[in-house]
Amino acid sequence: MLQLHKVYIQNFKGVYSPTIIPFDTTKLTILSGPNGFGKTTIFDAIELCLCGKIERTMTNNLVTMKNSGHKKPFYQHKAGEDVLIKVWLKDSDRNHIIVKRLDKASDGKIGTSRPFRPDSWEILNTYYSENDNDFESPPSYDNIRSIDQQFIDSLFFQDARLSMAKLYPLFNYLQQEDNIYFLKKDENSKKNELSFLFQTQKEDDELNNITEKLGLATSIRNTLKLRIEELGEVVSPNENIIHERLFEDKLFQFDEPEPFQNAPNEQLNSLHQGYQQIIQRLLSFARTFRVEEFEKQRLKRQLQSVISSPQLLESIVAQSLLREEPFNELQNKFQFNNRLKKYLDQLSNFHIDDDLNSQLGLGKDFNEALKQRLLSRQELVSQMDKTTVMLRQLNSVRQNTIQHFEAIKGNEVSPHHCPLCDSNWQSAENLLSAFEQKTILLSSFDQNQQEILRGIDDALETGYFSVIKTAVNNYLTAPENFIDQEFYLRISERKGNFEAIQRFMVIASNQDINFSGLILQQPVSLGKFSENTELVKTILENANNEIVVDESSLLDVELYEQYYTSNPKRLLTPTQLEAKLQFLNQKFNESKFFSLNILRSRLDLVENIINQTSSLKNQYAAVIKNYKKRMIEKIKIPFYIYSGKILQHYQQGYGIFIDVKDSTSRVRFLTSEDTDHDIIHQLSSGQLAVVSLAFCLALNKVYEAPNHFKFLAIDDPVQTLDDLNVHSFIELLRHEFIDYHLIISTHEEHIANYMLYKFGKFGFTNAKFNVQKIFYNNQLTS
Repeated sequence: MLQLHKVYIQNFKGVYSPTIIPFDTTKLTILSGPNGFGKTTIFDAIELCLCGKIERTMTNNLVTMKNSGHKKPFYQHKAGEDVLIKVWLKDSDRNHIIVKRLDKASDGKIGTSRPFRPDSWEILNTYYSENDNDFESPPSYDNIRSIDQQFIDSLFFQDARLSMAKLYPLFNYLQQEDNIYFLKKDENSKKNELSFLFQTQKEDDELNNITEKLGLATSIRNTLKLRIEELGEVVSPNENIIHERLFEDKLFQFDEPEPFQNAPNEQLNSLHQGYQQIIQRLLSFARTFRVEEFEKQRLKRQLQSVISSPQLLESIVAQSLLREEPFNELQNKFQFNNRLKKYLDQLSNFHIDDDLNSQLGLGKDFNEALKQRLLSRQELVSQMDKTTVMLRQLNSVRQNTIQHFEAIKGNEVSPHHCPLCDSNWQSAENLLSAFEQKTILLSSFDQNQQEILRGIDDALETGYFSVIKTAVNNYLTAPENFIDQEFYLRISERKGNFEAIQRFMVIASNQDINFSGLILQQPVSLGKFSENTELVKTILENANNEIVVDESSLLDVELYEQYYTSNPKRLLTPTQLEAKLQFLNQKFNESKFFSLNILRSRLDLVENIINQTSSLKNQYAAVIKNYKKRMIEKIKIPFYIYSGKILQHYQQGYGIFIDVKDSTSRVRFLTSEDTDHDIIHQLSSGQLAVVSLAFCLALNKVYEAPNHFKFLAIDDPVQTLDDLNVHSFIELLRHEFIDYHLIISTHEEHIANYMLYKFGKFGFTNAKFNVQKIFYNNQLTS
């Protein structure tokens, strides 16, 4: 059997220094001392280690808004240091040490929550050890086992559905602050908590499972009924209609021999309605559609597309020139004209083209004579180039000689003698004058050659180049050879539209739209081209305006392309479509009849399942209900006796009754059998606390859960309870709970001493700890 051995507290609430409270030597431990010095802190430490939370904090969770953070947990005495709580349980010779630790480095957040919320118990790390050395000294957290609440529950219960968090406040602990929390719950909540005590979770789960299955079957039944109602009654056809395919080259589901094949029964109506809508549209179309109006509409659209396209209009005007042969001829002529224009520029550089001269009509003799003249000019230019170079070099040498002569004059050489031949020139001035005259003579020789070259160039220009230029200009300005460059570029851009224009010309011819006089046969100026284009546009606009379309005969005209590919030979008659409509109705009724039979057979099956399941549910619920009533009956008498013993002055009777409604199994606490009001409305707070204490004792006496942890912790039962019969309470504990480990706190010393006396008189081992002295002395020595 599990026994509470010791409790270790450090930096928790009002306790800062490490403190150990021993509970291993007594059956009764009394915690005494004034309020506010740590009695409830010990109870909180035990509850936190065993349950993973402090219940009253969760009850008051809504007091603090959850969207606000805190600097540290409310239970951390000193920030920046670990919070450490340990509970040592012993089971025979086996140790169970449960450790709760808040790491000083914790940020206090769970996921994205605010830091250190009062209900954030998950920030505490939980460990388990069987080594008693890990109790008094800090354990090595890397080596000690980390556990969860489920592991702790397994120490107390074999059934995984039971938990200390739910049972501890009912069986093991009556807290000072809210010792009537169970009595304040509504009737359903009381029923649910007691159901947990009865350990009928498995049966309740089975009942819930049956209820869910029954709900599912009921939902299926309602769905089947709705589908049967949606399908309606089957109408028998007057005659059998044979399938006839309407569209040979297209596949439509409504045109198949079995149009409703593989259709789910819930989609039959919508599918049939869809088919009907299609046939009705085709039927209306067949009654109103006129092919000639469609053709007129299509013609208007074709005309409008051309009218709105300047490119197409220009292509119409230039279509004759866009054919391959005329366009190639035009292209060649344009390129030849450009070649002639470049030839005029080349003449200035004395370059000639025999081929172009011949094409311009200049004879062979002309070309030969021109070549001779150009050859003579070339030879002269070549000679001039050489002579010019020699003269320039000679003049340069003479100039350098003069400069050197000036530099050395008066030195070794006589200033009257030539520095080269030593001839006597009488004076230096005469010598320099002779040099200058020779330079002028040489330059005049070069100028004479330049005059000869200019004469040859003039002869070429007047006798030959002017003739070529005249021939070129005459050719380019001839009407048959003139090509406007902008016109040619525009024509080149429209060449890709030729085939489209040819198709349009067929349409225009069929509609007697004539603009042949505006179609160009020869190149013209860009202005003339634009003028013809505007005239063609006007003709097309007039033709378009003369076409009047009856729009009423073109409703749903898209069906003509979608179903008939715009082929008038494939149009269906109203008679054919009406026959198809009748065929679809016939097939719909056949499919509906088949689906209704299936749905009705399923409905019968589901109804049978519902009846059987409903009967099973009622029987199962009755068994569970009767079992719970019997279990509650077991607690009625002990609870009545205990509440009567402990209540001191009670005007309305001896004890408290537990009532369970037959219809709902809701639980109420009544003062007498004559009233149906819960005691929460009739008793004082002190009396309610006594009832809660009696209920806890009755639960332990009847259910003994957990039966291997017989432990009762009662926090100051006489603090505010005037009606508590202390003597009867002690007698009840001493006689009825002799095998329990009791921890009771009180702030009244005479009550503590009285309890020690009464329990000690009957051989109970007991001890009293003054909590103020324990924690205060520990702080002084640390």
